[in-house]
Amino acid sequence: MKTKSVVPLSGEKYALLVAVEAYHDKRISKVIYAENAATELAASIQEVGFPAANTEVMLSASATKTRIESAVRTLCRRLRPEDELMLFYAGHGFAENGHNFITCHDTVLSDLPATSIRLQTIFEMVRSSKARKAVILLDCCHSGFKIDDSMRGLLTEEMMDDEFAAFCSESEYHMAFASCRLDEKSYPSNPLKHGIWSHHVIQAYRGEEPKALERKRFLTASSLRDYLSAEVPRTLRHTVTGTATQNPRVWGDMSREFILADLGDVLARRKAKSKSTVVNLARASFFGFVNGSVKMLKGFKRHHRVPDNVCSATRGFVQQVGADDLREASEAIHHAIKTHFSYRRRYLELSEDDGAVTIMTPQFTVNITLDIDNDDPSQYEIATEVTDIRDPDVLDTEAFAEVFDDLFDRIVFQLSDSMPIEDIIDAIEDIDDPDLISVTYPANADHCTIRAKGLTGELMFDGQEITIRMKRKTSTTELLGESRSLPNLLLDRGITALLPSPKGKP
Repeated sequence: MKTKSVVPLSGEKYALLVAVEAYHDKRISKVIYAENAATELAASIQEVGFPAANTEVMLSASATKTRIESAVRTLCRRLRPEDELMLFYAGHGFAENGHNFITCHDTVLSDLPATSIRLQTIFEMVRSSKARKAVILLDCCHSGFKIDDSMRGLLTEEMMDDEFAAFCSESEYHMAFASCRLDEKSYPSNPLKHGIWSHHVIQAYRGEEPKALERKRFLTASSLRDYLSAEVPRTLRHTVTGTATQNPRVWGDMSREFILADLGDVLARRKAKSKSTVVNLARASFFGFVNGSVKMLKGFKRHHRVPDNVCSATRGFVQQVGADDLREASEAIHHAIKTHFSYRRRYLELSEDDGAVTIMTPQFTVNITLDIDNDDPSQYEIATEVTDIRDPDVLDTEAFAEVFDDLFDRIVFQLSDSMPIEDIIDAIEDIDDPDLISVTYPANADHCTIRAKGLTGELMFDGQEITIRMKRKTSTTELLGESRSLPNLLLDRGITALLPSPKGKP
């Protein structure tokens, strides 16, 4: 990501967060998880300088047309030039005759424009304030309206760029972000308990995703733009099957950088709290692999030839003849998860792609992939991964063990910063006691493998990850036991101080 000059923020920070999840007019469908997004974003931005006293959250019944307009007007009147404003809205939106509208709790379907709020009205209030810095975040689309022939012309226009462009041209520090085009849907995710776009906005403001930050600490307008444009479509592909699209939008001058949040202190506090902990189960991934002869895949026919090299053609061939095997493996895991976790259908999201199946649950994500074996092209490999662990407590449950015991032989932890491999190698070699701890590595020392007394498996370090690899597939309890013994084991050998903290919250 290109680094630009950044201008620190000063003054007070103010935020108004509006979520219209339920409408008085029952003909307008709910916007699920809208309230969740507003309340969680409000909590998240407190850590980056938006005090609770300066933050107002309006949810559903309180978010009427009169109250929203009054809240924006009152807030804008109190702003000083050095202050910063955030406006967040989650709900339904639409366009009519070149004007953009957001709906309110008391919006009436049969009288949409008159009972909704023109965005231009909001923009004019913000422009009339003295504040130079303002960011508007919109998670809305028109998908909640039942469109009949009489309404089709009203609701299928794209959200007009002109109003956004005019608003953002007033100042170098006026920015507007939207979750999608108006002719697209802003998709929710049951496992995430959020709209996909809002989830990633919250993650960015929390500092949970390093790739959303400049210089490993600043959330800027351009870094948020780049992060959302990459991650929202990626998450959508794992959430919704078919040809669904969701393209985040942004308006504003990117020539001079706008720092939305400085997460330096937040990340430093997290790192200090987790300094003695090498592993973080919320950022762990469990892996297991099944190998076999390509000839044994269900779609392999007598006239087929066994691959003798690895390339895109042979990879595609293996995925084609193994499609039924992959489906069978994924359906077995899906059934086991549903049985042992007692999830209802709507809380399990399954998506398929060439050679890959993703199962999203409220607590974790499972990826099952089929590929050719890179070391032996006559063999296939089915990999099972559990990742995106949103509730680490689930790892110790009987249900998790019932589903995943004897599927995995390794657990991988991502680290927040690059690892000084050479320093780790030198520290272990200085111990000079191979019975206690030993290390092997290639000539360029770009990774190393450690074996230590008291650890059943072996540790592999490659600069960004720590992998605990067992000699065989084992129980989840044994893998977790290995990972939990790792911090003290390395601390006793003087290695912990050389390691960066794990990604994510401690």
